[in-house]
Amino acid sequence: MLRRINISIRIAMVLVVILSLFNFFLNLNWFAVPAPFFAAFNLVLVVTLTFLPEIFRRMQFELSNGLYYLIMFSVLVSFVGGMGFKLYQILTFYDTIIHFFNGGVIAVVGFALLRSQFDNWYDNLGLIAIGAILIAISVGAVWEIYEFVADILLDGNMQRYKDIFKPNDPPFSGQEALMDTMIDLIVDTVGGIVGSIILYRSAIKKGTLSNLFVINHLEKETK
Repeated sequence: MLRRINISIRIAMVLVVILSLFNFFLNLNWFAVPAPFFAAFNLVLVVTLTFLPEIFRRMQFELSNGLYYLIMFSVLVSFVGGMGFKLYQILTFYDTIIHFFNGGVIAVVGFALLRSQFDNWYDNLGLIAIGAILIAISVGAVWEIYEFVADILLDGNMQRYKDIFKPNDPPFSGQEALMDTMIDLIVDTVGGIVGSIILYRSAIKKGTLSNLFVINHLEKETK
């Protein structure tokens, strides 16, 4: 099942690149089709991540299928859908939804990573949950720094300090210029808190959800 999904994703990404090149060289000007650069970038990123289970295994960690599927879905909706097919520009609310969702995903990954480091993880559940929230907040902050630097170097608008529908208008000023960055940081944090609380409550109640998104330490299991 996992192998079939990975092959399907790789084929789909190749088709995206072909569509992008077709659109570029024939000057079709399809707005919702990624530019060749973004298509190639997404191809490399997504295809590399399809080897994530093998990469983790070589480091003596086993990534659960549930966690892997969650990570891949996050990447697809963020980079392929958001940046590649320009959903961040087509749907004004898409950016906020993805930041909230990814905040939760990062917390889930952080929860799984921290859990794998404890022999008696259940006894340290509160510490793991708090750590997962802090990881989500930290990654969200690093991403905003990346957007800031990328906008400076590439003259972009990832932080939306300019109107995305009127790029030739003067940049925003005051709090309006900070609005996108601050909303992103807030929803990253809220998403991280929600994701961590969901796994914490599931673990307390011994629900199946807490065991769906896990990273197992293979060296500990063989001892």
